[in-house]
Amino acid sequence: MGEAKRKRNEWVRLFEPPLQVRMAISRPGARPVSTQKYERNMPAFINKPNAKPALCFNLNCNNKLLTIPDVYLFIQTEKDAQPLGMGVCAQCARYSDDELRTLARDQFGNHYGLAQQPPEKSVRVAIDFPPGIGFATTGISFFMAGRETPSIPGGPNVFVNLLEAGQLPEFITLRRGISNCHGIVNALYHDLDDAGCAGLFAYKRGSSNLLKSAHDSKGLHSWIEIKGWAIDAANGANRPVIIMPTDDYYKLLQITNVHDIGEME
Repeated sequence: MGEAKRKRNEWVRLFEPPLQVRMAISRPGARPVSTQKYERNMPAFINKPNAKPALCFNLNCNNKLLTIPDVYLFIQTEKDAQPLGMGVCAQCARYSDDELRTLARDQFGNHYGLAQQPPEKSVRVAIDFPPGIGFATTGISFFMAGRETPSIPGGPNVFVNLLEAGQLPEFITLRRGISNCHGIVNALYHDLDDAGCAGLFAYKRGSSNLLKSAHDSKGLHSWIEIKGWAIDAANGANRPVIIMPTDDYYKLLQITNVHDIGEME
């Protein structure tokens, strides 16, 4: 079997074209050649020092991965991009490959917005941000609304440094979705917790008058904060990560009922 054909068999597309989201499954006795280089990093991911144990990939399963699992999943959102590796607990490993793909398709499509179309009746809002400074790093664009100097503020600079150090892999992979702000904040919490920095940030949710719709009458929105700065990473790769002073951010998006999400799962 040729190299290209073998990889196509190992990596199965989760959604219809033009989406490129693909998944590979690695089981004992059926380890894809193309995932072996990524599997070498999984023991370090599972045995993270100073962090909570990793959870099973299944969002409806709370089993902790206290030992190295036998089964791994790898999600790749762009061709040749670094995939996100996840462990599967012994209970969920009993699912067939097709069942695991169905779980991934449903959960990652909805929770992280990786499906092709936005949910029915969801709202898409063009927000008129004030002029500011833009920059890009590690392939991700940022926009500091209202800022006149290119220097990155101290709090958000912690976030940018972690990104450049390769310590936000779940965020980098899953931000390719449509706009699920709640899922992306959850991904950020996981990454920041792995990096030992979760306590530096606040995980916020509130109601935005601009985002209210028949689909979401409260206009719920999620973002993170650090040292008086809001970091809004919603709307996937088509929109830059927004950095703004929290007061200005609340006013612009007409946000009320701001509260801490609490300890993320």
